[in-house]
Amino acid sequence: GRSAVVKLLHQGANRRWPAEADSASPWWWRREASAYSSDALRERLAAAGLQMPRLLGLADREPLADREPLADREPLADREPLADRHPGGDTTVCALWLDDLTGPPGHTWDVKRIACAAASFGRLAAVEPIDEPWLSRGWLRSYTRLRDSEGDAFAKPWGDLEHLRGPAERLWSERDRWLAVLDTLPRSLAHLDLWPGNLFDDDGATVVTDFAYTGIAAIGEDLGNLVPDSVADLWQPVALIDQLDTATWEAFAGALPPSVDPRLARLGLCASTAVKFSWFALRLAGVDDREAWGACNGATYPVQREAFLASIELVQARADEARRLAP
Repeated sequence: GRSAVVKLLHQGANRRWPAEADSASPWWWRREASAYSSDALRERLAAAGLQMPRLLGLADREPLADREPLADREPLADREPLADRHPGGDTTVCALWLDDLTGPPGHTWDVKRIACAAASFGRLAAVEPIDEPWLSRGWLRSYTRLRDSEGDAFAKPWGDLEHLRGPAERLWSERDRWLAVLDTLPRSLAHLDLWPGNLFDDDGATVVTDFAYTGIAAIGEDLGNLVPDSVADLWQPVALIDQLDTATWEAFAGALPPSVDPRLARLGLCASTAVKFSWFALRLAGVDDREAWGACNGATYPVQREAFLASIELVQARADEARRLAP
């Protein structure tokens, strides 16, 4: 009567998202195994009102290519432990056994419930970060470099989106500026992939999943991702974008302790949004096969376009605000 989720971590297995061997890399492939195994991380999250799924088990597995044919293998009981054959746990596959979360997932939440989660992330900003070598550092800067190829869209005609070109060019040229601004802001423990797909409700408690990028980042950086990603990826209706933007910020800022300057948190939110989503307009303008592009998220192109346009408008508004707030 009990179920569990088995999540497999693979080194270098995804052609879109890096999964690197170096534990100092923002894309270290085993970071999530360390996160779920960390009592200190669980304690920091709990202090902010957040939970992680319970880790039921962790096992390193051999790469499939390295396994002997089944008929040639000795009985399991007679084989040496897997850890002995892979010193230091340096394998290319790691299995995490996690509690199966059956509560309402984040994409079913209303604005009030999402704002409640945002408040917890405001409290997390005041929690003293743990100092662990496996935490990511500089993740957003590395992510930005992954998007460099999106700049190819500037060489194409933009058709009925030509009005977006000028603002997009400015945003694209300012990426390094915003990264530098973020480097000057107070540091906080950050999830770095905060969106409805990684949130669950458990009897009113907010449970967070997917800790592949977790690390130390600028205050407000987590929240900067929430609303644009929620709408662009069709987790939340376009019509609610302004309401979501206001409600999540007010909840986040309201949870900050007096020791944290909300203006710095707001700058972190706006600057991180500006740099992380600077490619949105370029992606929309660069679409060649509209039918195929829209279908990738299970939506028609017009639906996906509307969501992207709303998110692009929000990104531009936050970039304008960051320009006013930045020293």
